[in-house]
Amino acid sequence: MKRWIWGGAATWIGVVAAGSTIAWFAIDSAGRQVTTAPVPTAPRTSVAPSAAPSRPAASPTTGSTIRTRVGSWNGSAGSMTVSCTGRRARLTGATPADGWLAERTGDSGGVRVRFERGESEVIVRATCTTDNGPVFDVENRADDGGSDD
Repeated sequence: MKRWIWGGAATWIGVVAAGSTIAWFAIDSAGRQVTTAPVPTAPRTSVAPSAAPSRPAASPTTGSTIRTRVGSWNGSAGSMTVSCTGRRARLTGATPADGWLAERTGDSGGVRVRFERGESEVIVRATCTTDNGPVFDVENRADDGGSDD
């Protein structure tokens, strides 16, 4: 009888350990995909953009130094961070607010992220100038219940 109890306990411990290991790998894999995949964003309301201060970081190139500047936009729909190297913009992160979804969409010469919740939409564009960090332009399309005129 004792042998049966110990055998059952050992089997149970093995099953729990295997299940925990599989769950840990699944969660770890999903977490890695979240940090590299486009992020869904949260709902749109009135958005007050605020640019974070830029911080320069020098990167050596052939005979010259090109500065990389980083800036962030925060609004009720979420936030996004963009780095500028010269006039080239790169999205380094986008996080939607609760209830919103975020999607990176194409934009020549800059970065464009669309935050969506229901019929509301906030589109944030970031472009880079030569000497400054990213410049954010925000378009707020709220559902007013009217026609599409």
